[in-house]
Parts: sequence; C-alpha cells; structure tokens
Amino acid sequence: MAKLDSAALIAEIYEKIGENWDSSNYHQRSGEIWRLEKQTRISDGNDSPEVSLERAIVNIPVEIWPDAKGWFNQVPVATGLTSPTADRKRAIDLVHKTGSKAYEFIELKIASDTPLYAAMEILKYGVLYIFFRYDVRASKLVDKESELMQAETIHLQVLAPKEYYEGCDLAWLETSINHGLANFLRLKNLPGEVDFKFEAFSLNFSRSRAEWRR
Repeated sequence: MAKLDSAALIAEIYEKIGENWDSSNYHQRSGEIWRLEKQTRISDGNDSPEVSLERAIVNIPVEIWPDAKGWFNQVPVATGLTSPTADRKRAIDLVHKTGSKAYEFIELKIASDTPLYAAMEILKYGVLYIFFRYDVRASKLVDKESELMQAETIHLQVLAPKEYYEGCDLAWLETSINHGLANFLRLKNLPGEVDFKFEAFSLNFSRSRAEWRR
C-alpha cells in the first residue's frame, strides 16, 4: 500500500482553497467567521447523538465544571469565502481553549463516517485556519485581534468513543499528518504550532442526557 504524502496533501488543500478564492469575486468580511460562541439549542427533530453530546458539553454550568467556559461549538470556518450562501454549514464541532494562546479544534464523532473521513475534515479546517490567519488575500476578512487569531498553538483532533476506532491502525496516519503539518509550516515560514491526534473517550449516552470522559 502506498504511503500517504501528508505534506503534499496539505499543500494541495491550501492551493485548492486559494484557487477557490481566486475564482470568486465575492469576498465579504463576516462577523460570524471564526467566532467563539456557545450554540446551546437543538432544533426540534434533530436526534443526532453527536449534536446532542456537543450541546451537552457546552451547556455544562461553569459552577459544576470550571473548564466549561473554554468550550465553544459550531465555529464557522468559511462563511463569505466565495459567496454569501456557500459553506455556511462548514463549522468546527467543538473548539476548546486550553491556554492563553492554545486551542483544540475537535471533529466529534460517535457512529458516523470513518476515522479517516473525520481526520480529513478537521485537517481541512486546520488548513482553512492557516489560510485565513496568514494569507494576505483572506486575512482582511477576519478580526486579527480576536483571541483565536492570536493563537500560538492549534491542536487538531478527532474525538470519538473508543469503539469508533476498533480494528483501525491509526498511529501511522497520526504520525504522517503531524510530519506533514510541521513541514508545511516550515516551508511556508509560518510561526506557531499545529498538530493532530486521534482522541478516545468513554461514553454513556441517551437522548436526554450525555456524559463523557476523555
């Protein structure tokens, strides 16, 4: 089996984002993009266990869990990139502020898709962040003084129950993506650190109540 050239993949993702940008005449500044807020409501009829768990996490009172103040969800990553309607649903499931200038970007999975699919999703969002943060074409659309745009460390993660990874050998993929990210940042001469990992948790879940422990 051919090995994944993550450095080349990340470069291609970045170039494709740039091509999409250049092919559009619509580039509007948006107060929504990369904003950190808690989206606490669930639409009627939405029975997604991932959405329920995501909302449960951001709804935990600070009095019960002090770290709750550092959790945000559904963070938009591409609003206004190429049109007023495209990519509105592209959002990071969870963003966790772990330090003064450190954040986790989390793709949350319970029983949908595959670990590889999830890894590619959060990797694309990580590359989008680099594009908006450092590319002169897009950086004007975001608030450069915002906390998130001042981050020095971004940890990309797939977060899922232990059972989600059963039968998968993912150590090589995690290592490959990390090498690719490091090489990409070095070649672009960009500051800061971006890394990637698969994270597992134990889950006791029901529609009305979600508990999780990493």
